[in-house]
Amino acid sequence: MTTNTKKMHPVLKLINLIVALIAVAGLTYATAEFLASSYCQTAFGVGVSEQSDWKVKACAKYYWDMDLDNLGRW
Repeated sequence: MTTNTKKMHPVLKLINLIVALIAVAGLTYATAEFLASSYCQTAFGVGVSEQSDWKVKACAKYYWDMDLDNLGRW
C-alpha cells in the first residue's frame, strides 16, 4: 500500500493561495498603471506644456508628477 506523503496542511494551502492572490493583484495593478501611463503619452502626445488641455495636465500630474500650473513648485 502506498501513501501520499506530499499532502499539504490546509493552513499552508490557504497561505499559499493568499500569497498567490496578492501577487496576481499586484501584477495586475502594475500592468494597468503602465498601460494607462503609456495611453496618456500616445493619446495626447509627449509634448506637454502650460497651454495643454486639462486632460493632458491631469495625466501629466498623475503619471509623471508634473504640476504644469506651478512648474517652479513655489
